[in-house]
Amino acid sequence: MKSKHTAILLVVTLLATAQPAGAATDSKKSTPTKSQISPNSSNPAKPSQAQQFLQQANEHLGRRELAQAIDFFTRALRLDDTLDDAYFGRGMARGSSGLIDEGIADISVYITRHPDSSRAYTKRGIRKVWKDDTESAYQDFLKAIVLDPGNAEAYDDIGVIYAQRRDYKQALESFRNVIRLEPLYFKAHHNMALVYHILGESETALAEVNNALRLKTDSRNSMRLKSVILERLGRHKESQEAGEEAEFMPEENWSEVAPLK
Repeated sequence: MKSKHTAILLVVTLLATAQPAGAATDSKKSTPTKSQISPNSSNPAKPSQAQQFLQQANEHLGRRELAQAIDFFTRALRLDDTLDDAYFGRGMARGSSGLIDEGIADISVYITRHPDSSRAYTKRGIRKVWKDDTESAYQDFLKAIVLDPGNAEAYDDIGVIYAQRRDYKQALESFRNVIRLEPLYFKAHHNMALVYHILGESETALAEVNNALRLKTDSRNSMRLKSVILERLGRHKESQEAGEEAEFMPEENWSEVAPLK
């Protein structure tokens, strides 16, 4: 059985395609594009063509066809580099496809033009976590929370960083904030379970991981964590069963996990 020796992972929220038709908008409000006309263009057909490319790019992003999305976002920007939504969307697609530096650069352009976007700071911070640039990511998450105290995703992400720093009190506070804002936020329940397990509060950890599994029944990481918690509680048969069940669950996206250091 592998579960007893498996390195349990903290789950980082990544919903790169959660809003395919408006991937470049803030979670609380839509931000209009600065201009539909490129200042360097005299061709009246170009703005319309750029908008069509942007729409096609978002459709590809919604289907998680990342290479096609990047291509169409780039086409849109070649015609009109004032399309801020295209920078954001391309940054999301590039980061999710492994082009992390390029994704950060695109989202940074969007942030320069929309410094009040909590969601943009959150998404850029996540990509910095993937680079292990946690201090800079931490600053982005803090900024996201200041801009929008209701940003549950940013609270979850900053909680992961606190846990990596072994600041478990702050981590738990962050995850509680997530659940206060969004009680059905699966990853916050998983992360709380892991922190309670680390702190030796096994019964509480088990309750939280069960909450996580009720919300996402096929989470391999959560089922593995449940196996480890049950083993600590001395419930060896149940632990083995959970570990074996986890092996038949799908692998989770590489971008949705961050190792506990």
